[in-house]
Amino acid sequence: MVCLDVRGIRLCGAGNCVNNSKCSCFSDRFTQNSEWSFFLEDLSAADGLPCYANEKMIRFLYLLLFIFSSLVLFQYLLTFQRRKLARRTHKYLIVILLISVGLLRFIDNSRLFQQDVLFTLLIALSYGLIGYDLSRLLEKIILFELRKVEVFHNIRNERRLRLARLWFKLTGYYDLIVPPCVLFSTVFVDRSLAGRLVKAVYGV
Repeated sequence: MVCLDVRGIRLCGAGNCVNNSKCSCFSDRFTQNSEWSFFLEDLSAADGLPCYANEKMIRFLYLLLFIFSSLVLFQYLLTFQRRKLARRTHKYLIVILLISVGLLRFIDNSRLFQQDVLFTLLIALSYGLIGYDLSRLLEKIILFELRKVEVFHNIRNERRLRLARLWFKLTGYYDLIVPPCVLFSTVFVDRSLAGRLVKAVYGV
């Protein structure tokens, strides 16, 4: 094992490199965290990670996620209309998933993405539904603006609008299916492969 040099963070972060083999944190305020660390081929090398994670702040952020998502759900319930249920089902699911993510991580801070099956599943489903919702929102905005342009009010361009609507629908289903499957698969595949899959889907 060696002390890992992570781009953008000084060697060992808020800690010292001991015998060029592991990082020793200065205090309990900042600790090592192997979450999202796809560059680690083996979790046994996590001792070489820099001390950059403030676990108390992470728990606090997940608590905020739980609180604000609960408030949004309460607002949805106050304005609930049965005739709009079909169109808003995915929005209700997003909020419920975010509430579950925030509560689960606040209760047990050891549940990490790519290492805990349930937490990873909730994150994957959240990403998929949020991507799907954003695709639908972008579709509404663009088509609304295009319909205000006079040149689009002819038969040929109406066909183009239908093709655009089909394109947005396909991208929405892509966001709903592919990214969640990739994110959830990171629990079961090799860590380096998981990193390449995530980069391929999100272009990072």
